[in-house]
Amino acid sequence: MIRKIYKYNLMPGDNVVKIEACEKIMGVENQNGNIVLYAMVNDTFGTVNTYKFLVVGTGWNIIDDMTQYKFLGTVNQYDRGLMWHVFYK
Repeated sequence: MIRKIYKYNLMPGDNVVKIEACEKIMGVENQNGNIVLYAMVNDTFGTVNTYKFLVVGTGWNIIDDMTQYKFLGTVNQYDRGLMWHVFYK
């Protein structure tokens, strides 16, 4: 079994990310000004999982039904000038 950690860029708003052999969604961070998702993949898993991520700024209106989403984390950009809150399902 081989596990690796992969990263995927997210943008503000709705994001759909397909992750092959995803074992675990790990977290989000700011990397060089980008909102980056980290996921652990496991080569023994033969599936492709599709996740929907919602990235919203502080004070934004949220029109999605949030009962299906899990909170993943908050990411800051521009020396804490912008704060992004990331949810997924």
